[in-house]
Amino acid sequence: MWSKIKTILLPYTTLYICSLLYFGWMHWMGIVGTLDPMVVIETFLYADGNHLGILNMSLWFLPCLFLAQIISYLVLKISSKKSYMYVFWILLTILGAFLSKLDTHALPWSLGTSINAASLIICGYLFKMNEQFFIEKIKLNKPYIAYAGGFLGLVLFLINDKPGMSGNYYGHNYILFYLSVLSSLVFYIYLSKKIESSNLLSYFGKNSLIIFGLHGLILSFWENVNFYEMFSVKTNMYLDGISFVVISTLLVFLSCVLFIEIFNRFLPFLIGKKFSFGNSKITTIPNKNV
Repeated sequence: MWSKIKTILLPYTTLYICSLLYFGWMHWMGIVGTLDPMVVIETFLYADGNHLGILNMSLWFLPCLFLAQIISYLVLKISSKKSYMYVFWILLTILGAFLSKLDTHALPWSLGTSINAASLIICGYLFKMNEQFFIEKIKLNKPYIAYAGGFLGLVLFLINDKPGMSGNYYGHNYILFYLSVLSSLVFYIYLSKKIESSNLLSYFGKNSLIIFGLHGLILSFWENVNFYEMFSVKTNMYLDGISFVVISTLLVFLSCVLFIEIFNRFLPFLIGKKFSFGNSKITTIPNKNV
């Protein structure tokens, strides 16, 4: 339990404070008004997408992940046989599908979503346990299978009205949502192997929590200092569509390097790490040491 508090809830608190500091800067610049202290406290404690939207909506995922990890751990703990794990996975998936039809988006810590998140975590865990079987029978290690899975996952995502877990919404059809996840999982398993062989991708992968928590603030900052307009004037290039996405992505990753180095070198304990210069990482697969 403590390991999850340290690696998920402590970073949530740190990134929430960073969001407050950024909001304070925007208030000082006259961009936004004041924020009631009670709203700040309520938002931090409620920790769902609706409340966190006033500061940094991306952070909803961390409390939800904490609950999902605890649920997943309990499933693994009581699953003395592999068959039990499959049963619990199916039950969680059915429960998640049922909750997706109810108005659960306002529950604290995105409790309704955490059921589906736990189902997906256990699904990934089962994939990992049977990885060799899938490699031998379905050739999951082949690039064409991985890219086909990624493409199919994207198509299913788009035709299913673009599900969004922050609102516990899974599109018009929950089965299509899950098929999209399974197809995409094939691609991400393959991609994870490639990331391990790239120092640059591995660097950002190990520090993805910082990127995840700060990317929205970084994009907002560059927009508030009129970077995009100045860039267009200086380069005589209007940013739109793909060009806007490319420049924004580069800005996020380049800007995050500064925060990654600050946290990893000087304040690693604030994001659940030891003084190891970024070598530790946060896993989303539950283990027996929770």
